[in-house]
Amino acid sequence: MFKRTMRHINVIGTRMIVKYFDQNIKFETIFPLAGTITKKLVVGNQDFFLVQFDNGFTYNYKYYDKIVIKERHVGYKIGGFGEIHVHVFLPKQELKNDSYELTDFDHVVWATIKNI
Repeated sequence: MFKRTMRHINVIGTRMIVKYFDQNIKFETIFPLAGTITKKLVVGNQDFFLVQFDNGFTYNYKYYDKIVIKERHVGYKIGGFGEIHVHVFLPKQELKNDSYELTDFDHVVWATIKNI
């Protein structure tokens, strides 16, 4: 059996713009936002990335200045050229570790990201 893996290029420090795509219209008024990838997190056995925004936002009466993202489509890697479709997750707790489970986050919207 062939096991497929996806390796990311070094994206820490990459500046990007996050734009609304689909599934939660509340984010149409929140995005676009500019931020920087600051950390790679392991969620389950997959790589996710922490984006620290220049300016935060309020969602469901809670303030956020960071999100966690993961690619939506195979073959399109965060840090690649053009717009990349991503899942956007909000942390349920302060992110102090490098490894988490999917239940530590709320999946809130689909978005696109583009390097700036």
